[in-house]
Amino acid sequence: MSFWRGAFVLLFIFSVLIIFKGPGDPDFGWHYKYGEYMVEHRTLLRANTFSYTFPDYEWANSYWVSELLLYLTHRYLGSFLAGLLFTLVFVAAVFLFIFALAQKVAASRVVVLFLLLLAFLNFSAYLIPVRPLVFSTIFLMLLTLLFIKVPLTFDRVDKKLFLLIPLFLVWANVHADFVLGLFIVLIYYFAGLLGEFSAARKNYLKTFVILTVPLAAWLVTLVNPYGATLWLTLLKESNPFQFSHIAEWVPVNPGNLTYFALYCVVIALATFSLVGVRNKLTLWYVLVLGFFIILSFRSQYFLRLVLVLGIMPTLLYWSGIAGLFTNFFTQTVLAKMRKGLIIVLVFAVLAGGFVFVGQVLQCTDQAFWVKRQGYPKAAIDYMLSEYMLSKNKTPGNVFNWYGWGGYMIWQYPNIKTFVDGRMPSWREGGKSVFEDYVTVLDSPKNNLAILSQYNVTWVLLPPDSGLSEYLRTNNVGWKELYKDDIASIFVIIKE
Repeated sequence: MSFWRGAFVLLFIFSVLIIFKGPGDPDFGWHYKYGEYMVEHRTLLRANTFSYTFPDYEWANSYWVSELLLYLTHRYLGSFLAGLLFTLVFVAAVFLFIFALAQKVAASRVVVLFLLLLAFLNFSAYLIPVRPLVFSTIFLMLLTLLFIKVPLTFDRVDKKLFLLIPLFLVWANVHADFVLGLFIVLIYYFAGLLGEFSAARKNYLKTFVILTVPLAAWLVTLVNPYGATLWLTLLKESNPFQFSHIAEWVPVNPGNLTYFALYCVVIALATFSLVGVRNKLTLWYVLVLGFFIILSFRSQYFLRLVLVLGIMPTLLYWSGIAGLFTNFFTQTVLAKMRKGLIIVLVFAVLAGGFVFVGQVLQCTDQAFWVKRQGYPKAAIDYMLSEYMLSKNKTPGNVFNWYGWGGYMIWQYPNIKTFVDGRMPSWREGGKSVFEDYVTVLDSPKNNLAILSQYNVTWVLLPPDSGLSEYLRTNNVGWKELYKDDIASIFVIIKE
């Protein structure tokens, strides 16, 4: 086996080990239950049956195909094999994407190896194998590759661009990110029209045919179980409040040093590379990548798009520099460097193995999974068994921690949540449950009455949360029934 083949094989193994994840995403539970409902009832779940707030809210769920696949694989293969399957598909897709771009620009293999490593270190933070995001990221790579391979021209109709139609037909039914994909399509055609305006004017018929493609790509997004309601839902749920309170929508936290360092490397590489090779890139690419770089300062969600779109300019810019760098060393020194790289990759695989084992245990050992994820199993079990049985009662309305909502929907379907991962954008009659949730947590002294408005009878929160401290230390009609390292339960005192 050649040096480079061995290096890429080791990197592939390392990537699989660090990308693989057990069902630890807070939203996995409700995705799973939506898929389960589809299989058991042979229809989509449209009503809000998982929470007692907004009981009449009908949600146009753009994740339904993803949820069906997640449920079927986890139900019949088990979480380990399902996670491994999605991991292998995703890792292979990233390798093929970067190799395809590298081949197009004759990139340095050193730069390709580095970019693959950087990409997977970043992707490992996204819990991709257990989220619908796995499909959306693959579609983003396909869209990027298509537009790089097919420069827009108005002299002829390139049939490859008609692939946009089936791409968006599927994308609109697996993840709401298809809207970002359509934005990229819009910029691609707009920039192309600006660049070839004279040719476009001379060939009216060809121009008309060419411009029907993006229109058709948008129209096929209406081919979903909800029709135009999906778009109305996305527009209705674009309220900015959620973007200031959901972890992946806020700016990156410098307190997480590892992730912050990776974030800075990606942004710096993409920015310097974009500036350095801007004359070699088409206008649409410069506009789109520049736009998402700017957005990534406001929201870390867009880092994934910067990472994918930044591959091409980084390959172009740094491959030349890498070639000059290697010319300074003799073959003997380069051979030693290659040997050192293999040793580093072997140790990386060993380190990745420890990460992998921890994730496998989350798939096979429920107690380990609950402890690792910090889920309130002991607290809820106490509430349902010892307390409720002794009082001969059934659970009333709970005010639960947002991050536990998906877990509760999955593992305790009889307990309807106050809030969960589906609901930050839900609004009805000018009212938002998520805003009420945040308001109570941020200022319980002035807003405790909100709990009464929802007839809340028990509260399930981390013991060190501000609301827990307030209920514990103030005589406001609540008593602490249960407390452990993960959760506290407070119940209302009836007069």
